Amino acid sequence: MDNEEYLKLLQNSYDSLKDFSINDNRLILHLDKEYKIHLTYTKLSDLDPDLFLLKPKDILHIIYMLELLPKNNLNDNEIKFINDYTKYYLEMSTLSLDNNQIDQKLVWGFDIPIYSSYDPNYIHTPCSKIIQELLNKHIDEIENNFSNTPRLVLTNPNFKIEQEFDPVESFEKAGFTTLFLIAGAIISTCIYIIYFIVH
Repeated sequence: MDNEEYLKLLQNSYDSLKDFSINDNRLILHLDKEYKIHLTYTKLSDLDPDLFLLKPKDILHIIYMLELLPKNNLNDNEIKFINDYTKYYLEMSTLSLDNNQIDQKLVWGFDIPIYSSYDPNYIHTPCSKIIQELLNKHIDEIENNFSNTPRLVLTNPNFKIEQEFDPVESFEKAGFTTLFLIAGAIISTCIYIIYFIVH
């Protein structure tokens, strides 16, 4: 089943997908304006269905990050998006340690591209390197007690997807194996332990 057929099937079960469509293999979100990303690597049927319980813009952001993971060349807008996404994820996941008002499903959803960046197929791509560099910097800041993380205020994630009407922009599959889950759990546990040791 192709992405367009599968999206139509999903729309019978998920209200969050009612404003999405697919045309010419572009995933389109119809809100205040049209947000478009080209589905080069992503098969919607490979994604965890729980992802579609999130808000439409969050779904689009996560899929866009998954699409950026395999790219060998990134433009400035894509680099900025990856940086903004990863920083927002770090703020959200850190705040979720102390604040039960943070939506754990959203943290889980944003985790998917972060964990997938350690997939052996993508670990050396530019997107993965940016993610890993920001994660390492975050851990170093916590270890050196330079981080403001306990006082972070979660900002509204207004990620720009500049490729709305542009031609093809590359992307990836969200399927991740037990190996990624284990790696992700180890990273999250280390951050959690370091946070409480330092504070």
